[in-house]
Amino acid sequence: MKNRILPLAALIICLALVLSAVSAWAEETAGTPLLTLDQTELTLVKGKSQKLKTTLENVANPKKAKYAWATSDDTVATVDKGGTVKAKDGGTAQITCTATLEDGSELTASAAVTVTVPVSAVKIATKGNIPVAYGESLQIEYTVQPENATNQTIEWTSSNEEILRVDENGTVTALAAGKANITGKSDNGKSAKVSLYVPTLHPSTDTFAVTAADSVFHFTYCGNDFDKNVQITAKGNCFDYEVIRNDPDIGIAMTGLSVGEGTLTVSDKKDGAAKFTVKVTVTDEAFPAGKMLLIKNASYDPENHVLTVTWVNTGSAPISGAEIRINPLDADRNPVIAGEGSIEEILLEERVLHTSALIKPGKEGTVSFAAGALYPAATEMQIAVDRIEKAVLGEKDYVEERSVIELPDSGLYWYSTLENGYAPKPEEAEPYTAPAEEVFEQAGSVHIGITTMAVPRELAKAYGFASGGVLVVAVEQDSAADHIGLEPGDMIFSVNDIDYDDEPYMMTLAAADLAAGLPVTMEMERENEFWELSLVVNN
Repeated sequence: MKNRILPLAALIICLALVLSAVSAWAEETAGTPLLTLDQTELTLVKGKSQKLKTTLENVANPKKAKYAWATSDDTVATVDKGGTVKAKDGGTAQITCTATLEDGSELTASAAVTVTVPVSAVKIATKGNIPVAYGESLQIEYTVQPENATNQTIEWTSSNEEILRVDENGTVTALAAGKANITGKSDNGKSAKVSLYVPTLHPSTDTFAVTAADSVFHFTYCGNDFDKNVQITAKGNCFDYEVIRNDPDIGIAMTGLSVGEGTLTVSDKKDGAAKFTVKVTVTDEAFPAGKMLLIKNASYDPENHVLTVTWVNTGSAPISGAEIRINPLDADRNPVIAGEGSIEEILLEERVLHTSALIKPGKEGTVSFAAGALYPAATEMQIAVDRIEKAVLGEKDYVEERSVIELPDSGLYWYSTLENGYAPKPEEAEPYTAPAEEVFEQAGSVHIGITTMAVPRELAKAYGFASGGVLVVAVEQDSAADHIGLEPGDMIFSVNDIDYDDEPYMMTLAAADLAAGLPVTMEMERENEFWELSLVVNN
């Protein structure tokens, strides 16, 4: 019993000591004067005011206290003698209140003030009603007023996201032809908008120089019917052109005919805002030396062995003379030899014709040659300008200086009197034979589901493809071509190991195989990558 009483007594003594300490602390705390403000952190919008209220505790005569107010930065916020804080400009400041008590002692309290500056206006500098080219982007230029607005974040929206899409930074991307309003709005509702449009047509440049290395002008078309609505008009006789379709990119391959200037105007009848004119310049750089004398037409009279050539001086300097290389062919388009030996063994002089006719820039001339005396079996002449003499003329067209340009065999441009046009010199003696009528009939019985356009090697390379072929213009939905993954813009250059450059009726032969139930393997180019697809059609 005695052992239990001693711990209990110790516990009572400890409790008494603790209660005594707490009582002493409470008395001491209750007697400490204290100044407080109703807010220690305050956020105000510029131009707004708010009064801070004070409270004095443990003071004998609080009404006798005198108050003084101060700010750490009066450019941000001011405070009057009554404690009313007025927001002046963006930033932070410390508001301090000092209370002087009746006994002369001082108490202080403070509040942190943050002043926000609202957006007063959003100004868009980007001009309205300007075009944004299909597939391209435009950054909206804008400013927020005032410059020191606290929250300058702008929310961007488009009235038609299918035409013009805008991101959180105000970058607009053109997706389809049409108009849309782009609106920028601040967090407090201030806004501005600009109207933009996407024309169906957009050129890559407003001037284009035709050169031997670059003769294809590009523009984009994002309309619904190019063939029906788009009109192309060329003015000037210095160039000719051909359209290369690869929607939405359109190429216009230009052929220089003579030195000079012209224009190419493209317009959309359905979209009145879509029209542009390109200034086209053709200079000497457009013509390789072999085409500075551009053959306009040529004919061969096999009975009298007379070759007649009409050509145009496409350069900027007079031409006083030229040589023509000839390649005589018989009725089967086989090379004709003179006497014994192959055509390669015939003396060069026997296959070259000379003329000294003067042709000034932009002018044309006609020359006749006794060309076939050594080749009585010839019915066609393939000819190429082999050498030209550029001249400097003096008075009365007297030739004061001459400079000679010669081309190697690899640089010759051959012209056929049979086709009356430029054509590659045949490497094989046997003439080309088109597929038989029954092949065409068989090919017509199969439905592949594609619309195609033949693109010769020269145009294909000018447009960036590796070789000539058949360009896929459209693919019918749920067709055999659609199922194997053919897409518009694909260039098919080989089918079943038959190259288009060797067989222009490559797709006809392929369709005939498909009609017979045979598979075909197509090699094609898509965006500079090469693909291989296999196709079988079950009719």
